[in-house]
Amino acid sequence: MSRFRQLLFLWRDGLKRWVMGLRRSLARHHSKGYHENADVYARRVLTTTLFYRNVPQLEVLFDVVIPSLLKACGNKRLRIASIACSVGCEPYTLAIEAARRGVLSRLDISGYDIDVRCIRTAKKGVFDQTMFSQESVNGIVLVPDAILKDFFVRGRWHRRNSLRIRDDIRQAVKFSVLDILAESLPAIQSFDIVLLQNVLVHFSSEAADRSMTNLLRLTSPSACLVLGGSNLEWVETIDQRYGLKPLTERVEDVHEGWLSRRNLYAMGGRDYLALEPFATKPEAGICRYCSMFFWKAG
Repeated sequence: MSRFRQLLFLWRDGLKRWVMGLRRSLARHHSKGYHENADVYARRVLTTTLFYRNVPQLEVLFDVVIPSLLKACGNKRLRIASIACSVGCEPYTLAIEAARRGVLSRLDISGYDIDVRCIRTAKKGVFDQTMFSQESVNGIVLVPDAILKDFFVRGRWHRRNSLRIRDDIRQAVKFSVLDILAESLPAIQSFDIVLLQNVLVHFSSEAADRSMTNLLRLTSPSACLVLGGSNLEWVETIDQRYGLKPLTERVEDVHEGWLSRRNLYAMGGRDYLALEPFATKPEAGICRYCSMFFWKAG
């Protein structure tokens, strides 16, 4: 990657951060209390997303979790939900990786978000080029060219900075509107894997508990929950309060796999998604640094 492209990515990322900060400032909102108005919170904070944003976590899902659940469910298709999916990068990443590994036909993948506009964008499957890179302590990390070549088509001359996802991958993911904080959830199917990432960190403990109660209503027996980006104090005791079993496979790699979050911490910043380095508070136990859990109903 040329130095010019690196600088261009940095400039675009910096501009997006500045615009988001300006919008929050004008609206007089701060990260504390966004859970009081989930619609405003979603629209002004959580629309930023990336493809392949935590590769170690993705590898554990496809090397450990999905093979185990597929074996247990027999001939049934595995149901996966990405909640608070923004414009769809996470569920599309799951579909791409499933296609690469030859298991897409055995998965039903759904994406949910509170923001109607995000869902409309996700269904179109057209993404800005900046969503395929993230800044880390080691520089700019890009989605491999082989994946971009195999699963995306570059836009025409007036949209050269956009990439359109392959039609079969786009059609493999279903998108719907969902508010995880709603008092009553719509009657939708239960899922074998549920991802709710970089959301709970914004909530008060009460709101996080409410969202977890709703989350478990959407979860089938012996399911896997993926909760990256949770408030560290809240997640510390999640195993005791909800009967979850932490998945410790490559737990340090997964925790450190949030590259852009690591970068924020290394720079001394405490932005709303920054996480502490692994095992900084060892007396807290593994749950503080774990983002993947198994749950068994009953």
